[in-house]
Amino acid sequence: NGENTLARHPEAVKQAAVADRLLLTKTDLSDAQSLARLRARLSGINPTATITACRHGDLAPKAIFGGLSQLDARSADTVAWFRQATAAVEREARRAGQHGVDCDDPACRDPAHGLRYGPNHDGRIQTFSIIISKPLSWAAFSQWLEYLAAMKGEDLLRFKGLVHIAEKPETPVVVHGVQHVFHPPRELSRWPSGDRRTRLVFITRGIPRRVIEETLSKFAAVEQSRIERPAAA
Repeated sequence: NGENTLARHPEAVKQAAVADRLLLTKTDLSDAQSLARLRARLSGINPTATITACRHGDLAPKAIFGGLSQLDARSADTVAWFRQATAAVEREARRAGQHGVDCDDPACRDPAHGLRYGPNHDGRIQTFSIIISKPLSWAAFSQWLEYLAAMKGEDLLRFKGLVHIAEKPETPVVVHGVQHVFHPPRELSRWPSGDRRTRLVFITRGIPRRVIEETLSKFAAVEQSRIERPAAA
């Protein structure tokens, strides 16, 4: 079943981590309890992905097509996606923290914060989100992205950001990438609300939050006091 596939094949875990959409097939052959466990496991690996169950091969086209790239032209939908994604990430982080177990592998611990990994600990994959209250210089932010892609790209499984650029405060920019490959940034037409904070969502393998925050401070001149942890909705 799906749980056994994830347990036996680390590459399947990585594929789940980088996906925008996850389709569960042959669900008519699984019992409700097994399907619920698989959904929970996948949500722990990738809280931002849409999970759709298929029965007898039936699947609506909209379950396959669409995604963040299609939201880019609609500011309100894009901002709503980031708000929901950051909340989902924080819910999963808190759930794992409450029900987690310690891992014996020293590489799975952040010595600065003593992180613990829960039942969804798969190849040290983590999800977390960051909110930045201060507008960012595009040149500095771009330099930081280049550093991430070059030095951490192999373990930066998925990254998405809605960025408040200081040079163009009225038009937020959407950036997203998978490992070393970053898609061209997309400029939205406007902010749909008064909340103009930058929102960044990460799925990483063995890269703790503190490393992201430290590199942001170094390359993008973001003060630690300006970096916020979103609240779970």
